[in-house]
Amino acid sequence: MRRVAVPLVFVMVSILGATAARANIAGGGGAGIQCNYDLTNTGSKDAYDVAVVLKGNVSVSGFYNGIFGSPTVTVVGGNTVLHWANPPGPVGKNDKIHVGYTPVGTSDCPVIDIYWTDASGNRIPTSFVGTAWNHTTGTSVTITNRSFGNILISDVQYACQSAPLPLDALNATNEYLAQAMVPIAGTFTLGAGETQVLPIHPSCSDCYCVTNFKTSGDEPGAIFSPWVQEHVE
Repeated sequence: MRRVAVPLVFVMVSILGATAARANIAGGGGAGIQCNYDLTNTGSKDAYDVAVVLKGNVSVSGFYNGIFGSPTVTVVGGNTVLHWANPPGPVGKNDKIHVGYTPVGTSDCPVIDIYWTDASGNRIPTSFVGTAWNHTTGTSVTITNRSFGNILISDVQYACQSAPLPLDALNATNEYLAQAMVPIAGTFTLGAGETQVLPIHPSCSDCYCVTNFKTSGDEPGAIFSPWVQEHVE
């Protein structure tokens, strides 16, 4: 049987087409912004739960729960706390977990704090996580340090496509993203509240862009790696 060489461009279009179809099936289409986080435990203690704190009273339309059950959602001190609990076992050193959410009525993923909790659901005091916001336009990616200390930003990359990916596809194991992500910057440090603007050149307009990077800090409790998808006009 004669083998036919398939152009790489066709292969990539086929992958994107299948992913876009899955996005429609999974209800991912039309979301203005989606927020998924990889967290690698680099602390000295096992963790059992993880909490993500969002600035203000934020409504959420859906979650990605990974190994956890559905999160509890509470408003504490005027901010929204998403608390994922009850994994099948402790999250040990160098273990990675993945959680996500789709905020409603926001133009970004307004995370201001992330922390591990112990078996009783209490915050592990040494679980500092260098949190950061990012926002993508048709010409730039802006990253802002939302932590109270210096954080190191590394491996900034992005990919844009004509259809939105579903929330559960926004992670490092997505084969399409692994091939499509374009590097933007290497490594730089941001002080508390500082912002870095990085130019980009997306190959489409009125599309959906996924931005990813990693953060760490002094004696971090986790390496934080957000996967944020935004509709870019």
